[in-house]
Amino acid sequence: MGRCWRCKMPLQFKTHICDPVHRSVRLTDLERKVIDTRAFQRLRRVKQLGLACLAFPSADYPRFEHSLGVAHLTGRLLETLQAHGCKGLTDEIIQKYRLAALLHDVGHYPFSHAMDDAIDNYYGSFLLTSTTQQGAAPPAPPQRGLSHEQVGKLVLLHDHDLSRVLQDGGQDADEIARIFNREDPNLRFVNMISSDLDADRLDYLARTSCHTGMPYGTTDFDYLIEQVYVDDQDRLCFDEKALRSVEHVLLSRYFDYQSIVRHRVVAGMEMLLQDVLCAMLRASILDCTEAAVTAMIQGGGWQDFDDLSLMQKLREFERSNQDQVLAAKLRCILNRIAPKAVAEAEWFDRANALGNFQLALENAKGKLKDWALHFNIPQEYWFIWEPHKHLEFTKSSPQIPADALNQKTEKLQDKYEQSARILRQHAQNSNAIIEMPRSLLSVLSGYKFFTFRVFVIPPVSGPAVDKELQRKINVKIREDCPHISWK
Repeated sequence: MGRCWRCKMPLQFKTHICDPVHRSVRLTDLERKVIDTRAFQRLRRVKQLGLACLAFPSADYPRFEHSLGVAHLTGRLLETLQAHGCKGLTDEIIQKYRLAALLHDVGHYPFSHAMDDAIDNYYGSFLLTSTTQQGAAPPAPPQRGLSHEQVGKLVLLHDHDLSRVLQDGGQDADEIARIFNREDPNLRFVNMISSDLDADRLDYLARTSCHTGMPYGTTDFDYLIEQVYVDDQDRLCFDEKALRSVEHVLLSRYFDYQSIVRHRVVAGMEMLLQDVLCAMLRASILDCTEAAVTAMIQGGGWQDFDDLSLMQKLREFERSNQDQVLAAKLRCILNRIAPKAVAEAEWFDRANALGNFQLALENAKGKLKDWALHFNIPQEYWFIWEPHKHLEFTKSSPQIPADALNQKTEKLQDKYEQSARILRQHAQNSNAIIEMPRSLLSVLSGYKFFTFRVFVIPPVSGPAVDKELQRKINVKIREDCPHISWK
């Protein structure tokens, strides 16, 4: 076995934790110390699936247990590579990547991706509008919101307890953060943490299936892990025998997102939450700029910034807020009053069909005022949900390799390198799964799922949005927009 450079002892597992997905998760002494820090314990109070528990009651598992699972799977994959004769893969490297997997979510905001999107929308609006008029003084630099990966790096660098534990264990906090931030795509095993088929997604799918009762994450871990190799260019890949298992994982993620993450109750409630969080950012109740977040981490406030504390802020905001529409949105979130989905458009098309989607979306948005007047429900209580990203099967597509080579675009090249790769039998070279003619993904990767929904928030006063009114609104929407692919 390899040896830790500081203690000169073989990598050893000192603790075993029972887990509903992996049965037993092994931890080294350093990992146990990392887990015991307040920064990591905070993840017990940050739900993995945000508001999904409002539709799936048991889907309230925390990022704490998910992080343990990702570290466990990363270790198993790397140990398999080691057993398959991967050159230069020492126990020290395995420990480093296990730590990166363990800490990859340590910077997540409360309510996870709903707050991510709210921060992106709020601070992104400043970046779009901060233009300088001719002759005017240049504006102050816009404040910048941080992604959860960027916050994670700040936590590793500025949380005193966590950084000390890592340093005492002979680990470079900046190097670990570079792995889970994918700052250097050329890092040897970075695809273990961030790619089309990584330990993060494998654990997420299985854990979500376990906690929701949905079947999409039932993956044969043992078989898939045993088929992991590196090719002649030192890239992670899976043996050709595992092609169908790899496809199963990629298809499962697609169906999982459709059924759980984009469930109409979950999507509607999380969009309301994003609107409320943007209002709280505007009112300076929340401050998620780099300076503010860094100060929270250094001062110890970050460890208490979790779902529970944010829910308390929402309750206080409801009591002090005078805006009737915001009050209605807060009432929906706090009392689980789901907005009514009165129409839904969806279609599966080639990835370059974005223009058609935008035309349909703008057409529907242009009708909101008419529908509000027709049904005597103020327009402020209507909104159109559209996903942050259009759902696709892979991060890459059949067109990306050529584009990346011709344009030498680093971002496109990196997306291509995140593709799941298949090692050809009786050979040392591999192909991206999207290049395998007998793979479903060679066709499906060129397509995306486009969708949007029309929602109505139950107003404080006015007509109740019952099933009959929903039906009437749906009929009216279809009549006014007959060319849209309504579900």
